[in-house]
This record gives sequence, structure tokens and C-alpha cells, in this order.
Amino acid sequence: QLIRNSGFFYAFNPACCTGELQPLDLTVNAKFKSLMKEKLFSWYAREVAKDSNSQKPVDLKLSVIKPLHVRWMIDVSCAMKGQCELVRSGFSKAAYEIF
Repeated sequence: QLIRNSGFFYAFNPACCTGELQPLDLTVNAKFKSLMKEKLFSWYAREVAKDSNSQKPVDLKLSVIKPLHVRWMIDVSCAMKGQCELVRSGFSKAAYEIF
């Protein structure tokens, strides 16, 4: 009762149904992952284009990727800020009618 009075509700999600039933996985996380992939692909394409005549592979060491990843996460988070409708649509897709 305390949970319900606080504005929360408990829902049991069966195993292996995360992708269909968890609201943030359906919308927010999917959008975040998509934008992160765009950042990675754009960076990778620029790196390949830099040395297009060279056969040298792109350096994918963690020491190179980690700082970029942090910057991309900040950029993507800022780009998604205030997208409340994205959260609402996730709850609707998961069949939670709470808004």
C-alpha cells in the first residue's frame, strides 16, 4: 500500500520479456543506443577517411574509445533531454496505462 500511495506500482515481468515489457527498453534506451551508434559510426568513418590511402586499421583500444564514449554519452543525453513523450510512449507500448 505504501508503494501505491507514493505513486509507484509493482508489476511482475516474466523472464525473457524485458524487450517487450519494460517501458524504457522500448523507447528511451532504444533511442539512446541508436544515437550512440550514430556517433560511433560517424567517428569511425572519419577515422577511415583520414588514412584512406593507408591500410592501417583504426585504433579501437579502450584508451582511445573510452574518452570518446563519455563525450558521446553526454552529447546524446543532452540531445534527449526533455523528451517526456518518449517516456510516455514506452509505457503505452508496454501496455502500462498510467499517464
